[in-house]
Formats: sequence, structure tokens, C-alpha cells
Amino acid sequence: MEIVLFSFLGIFLFIVHEFDEIILIRPWIEANAKNKAFQNEMFIKKKDYYLSTESIALMILEELILAMIIILVAIIFKIPELSLAIIVCHTAHLVLHIIQVVKFGIFVPGGVTSVFTMPFLLIIIYLFWTHNEINIILLIILCLVIMSIII
Repeated sequence: MEIVLFSFLGIFLFIVHEFDEIILIRPWIEANAKNKAFQNEMFIKKKDYYLSTESIALMILEELILAMIIILVAIIFKIPELSLAIIVCHTAHLVLHIIQVVKFGIFVPGGVTSVFTMPFLLIIIYLFWTHNEINIILLIILCLVIMSIII
């Protein structure tokens, strides 16, 4: 039961964060595209064309579908490391947003939800870890594989 509950909570927080990005990325790009401080930022760097909100939403939908399939496999085959790897990778993604907030000193898309959902994800990781026998080597390998697939 724990693997289903923790997986559901992790995906729920993923969706909350991604909605933040979908809704706010285009207005943020438009407001900051000419700002020299942001010229090396991933979405702005050397671009003459920026993705539409719909394109960004489809990219995020693809990530969500992949995450849901991986979690479904984890639940069916009782592989807690696989589900935990998704949550750990999402948490690492949030760390990058928090670094952007600190680096730029202003709001970035996904920054607010990163700050607010991070404590919940850390609690989920802790509870997941304490309620399941986790093979740390398998978890690390799965995190690396998942990050390489998504990135």
C-alpha cells in the first residue's frame, strides 16, 4: 500500500509543479528574453524562436506519461526503488529551480512551487525509505537511467 500512496503523492506534487511551469514559462520568457542576465538561461539561450505553451505542455505530458508508466511497473512488480527513483529525480529537478531562484534573485517559472513542494517531497522520500527495504545501489542506478531518459 505504501508504494501506491507515496507514488500517488509524488506524482500529484509533480503535476502541481509542472502546471506552474506550463502557465508561467511563456510570459516569463517574453518578459526576460532581452535581459542580459538571462541570456544563458536554458529557455532563452541563443533562441530566435521559443516553444509555444502548447508545445511545453506536450513535453510535460510526455514526462508525466513516462513517469506514470514507470510507477505502474513499480507497483505491479513491487519495485519500491523504481517508484522512489521517480520521486528522487523530480526532487533533483526542483533543486535546479531553487538554484535558479537564488542565482537570478527573482522569480523563475517553477521556482515558487519548487520551494513549497520540496519539504513534502523530502518527507515522502524519508517515509518511503523507512517503510520499504530499499536497495541503494539499485536506486542510484535507476535514478541515473531515469535522468538520462528524461534529460
